[in-house]
Amino acid sequence: MGALEPENSSRTPILTPPATKCLLLYSSKVSIAFRPASENDLDSIHRIYNDAVIRTIATWDEEPWDWDRRLEWWEEHESPGCPVVVAADAMGTVVGFASLPPEQQEWLAVHS
Repeated sequence: MGALEPENSSRTPILTPPATKCLLLYSSKVSIAFRPASENDLDSIHRIYNDAVIRTIATWDEEPWDWDRRLEWWEEHESPGCPVVVAADAMGTVVGFASLPPEQQEWLAVHS
């Protein structure tokens, strides 16, 4: 059983920490696994971000990103201090992501 699974849950988690290095969240309706992003997730990350640019005020961007910009972003986030984490549903579909910008590396080094 995952660390955050209710004790009375009869469900078996799809991914089990710590072997998969992910965090599982359980509710009565949905299970979400948080895990490090991989290059295979870039299409989903790109789609989610551009949808947020178009439909929300969640970013400072006013125009969707092109694929070349997404690849540059990914290269910037491949260093250990710039993690990208995805949230995937029970079917493995990426439904969200979070990242730490490269500028935060220095701040974290000073304040940790």
